[in-house]
Formats: sequence, C-alpha cells, structure tokens
Amino acid sequence: MLASVSPAFAETPDITGAINAAISGGQSNVSLVVAGLIGMAALGFGVTMVVGFLRR
Repeated sequence: MLASVSPAFAETPDITGAINAAISGGQSNVSLVVAGLIGMAALGFGVTMVVGFLRR
C-alpha cells in the first residue's frame, strides 16, 4: 500500500502569518529609527543655533 501523503508533511504549519508579522515589526522598527535620527538631527541643529546666538 502506498500512501499519497507522507506523515511528515501531513500538517504543514501556515507560516504566512508569522512572516507578515515579522515584516510589519521590521517596518515599524525602521520607521522608529528614522524618526529618532531626524529628531536627533533637529535637536543638534537647534542647540548649535542657540549656542551660536549666545556667543554673539
């Protein structure tokens, strides 16, 4: 008797949900890092301007 389905592949897990969750998590991390870098650059620029005005 030949089995048409191997027992190892009888229940394949659906990993699409896990992949989509990982992608959305990675995208949120990237957007958080980009926002943080822009904020740090703006803060550094502002502090430099204030120090420049105070030295006059």
